[in-house]
Amino acid sequence: MGDAAPIDPGRIDETIGWLTCAGLEGMAELSLLDGFCRRLNAMGFALLRASVGSAVLHPTLTGRAFIWERDRGARREDLVEEAGVARTRWQKSPFYHMLETGEFRFRRRLDATLERDRFPILEELRARGARDYIATGVRFGDGAAQGELRGILCSLATDRPGGFDDDRIALAARLADHFGLAFKAAASISMARTLIATYLGADVQRRILSGQVRRGHGETVDAILWHSDLRGFTRLTDTAPVDEVIDLLDAYAECLIEIIHGRGGEVLKFIGDGLLAMFPADRPERACARALDAAFAASHAVDALADHRAGEGKPATGFYLGLHRGRVLYGNIGSATRLDFTVIGRAVNEVTRIGEMCRALDQTVIVSQAFHEAAGPAAGRLVALGRHALRGVARPQRLFTLDHHPSS
Repeated sequence: MGDAAPIDPGRIDETIGWLTCAGLEGMAELSLLDGFCRRLNAMGFALLRASVGSAVLHPTLTGRAFIWERDRGARREDLVEEAGVARTRWQKSPFYHMLETGEFRFRRRLDATLERDRFPILEELRARGARDYIATGVRFGDGAAQGELRGILCSLATDRPGGFDDDRIALAARLADHFGLAFKAAASISMARTLIATYLGADVQRRILSGQVRRGHGETVDAILWHSDLRGFTRLTDTAPVDEVIDLLDAYAECLIEIIHGRGGEVLKFIGDGLLAMFPADRPERACARALDAAFAASHAVDALADHRAGEGKPATGFYLGLHRGRVLYGNIGSATRLDFTVIGRAVNEVTRIGEMCRALDQTVIVSQAFHEAAGPAAGRLVALGRHALRGVARPQRLFTLDHHPSS
């Protein structure tokens, strides 16, 4: 191992400086890992593969792995709750061993001394020509933890004959803290975007991260409003166990949200079993057409979901939907310590009342007169229900519903 070229101190300083700048600039995790590995190889590490494991605050993921390979560059793998073969493989990984034992330094020579069937990934790396493997953990303080893993785990595998020398093992440990700090900066930005988008929506995420956070700040916008709720939900909550009610809400929310987002809408909030969404109406005819596309798709999708759930013996129901067009105030509403980025205005109250009319008129979807007038050619997909008084609204108005059998 003594034949390794000495490490150039200038390259070490350059790498530390680069990691500092990368963290300050908010470089993305994949670019950060790629640049770091290339710099290690310039210092004679002869890396074949490197990986980083981190926790993530996400509603469906348990963690993320970032993997760099010399011939493929860097990629990300999102980790879900493992089961079966995937879980067994995870439990036989060096990272799992480190977490279980609290061992934040790990090394294995990838030669004849390697334990068979203990760490499958190491046997795979050995078969690809790797000679040595080291892993280290970078701990974050309790106040800086992101998820259950209080830090990150990093691994390096080399195919240099003789493996890592002592100088490079010591340097890897030294640089791991610098890399961990830069990685944490990148992960914090990514996590903030994910959490804000998950809880508040993608458009609100963009507005908040661009600095639109001042209390009372907002703008008046023209919007197509969507308000839907589940049919007979109160009765279901009285008869079904809590876990089944939550499963039902999740299933219907996933069905509706995918359809709304897929047609350019933005889900603003959940109110019990209700859902409030908007389609920006800077081009009203197009917004109305997209909202109607979503309404037709949602009607079919909810029926299919109800049939599927009923076939499995699970609670199932339908939904009611009101669509309306109006001017709303879109912005930060609340106190100095608790804000909500949402819409308010007369049109929000009206779309709720329109949705309530579904029960009285025995319809799944009801559309307002204002929506019909703005819809242009898409209005041909609607059929009139006559004039009706809405609770809390001064003047009766014409209402419409979907024409599931329009004339050709």
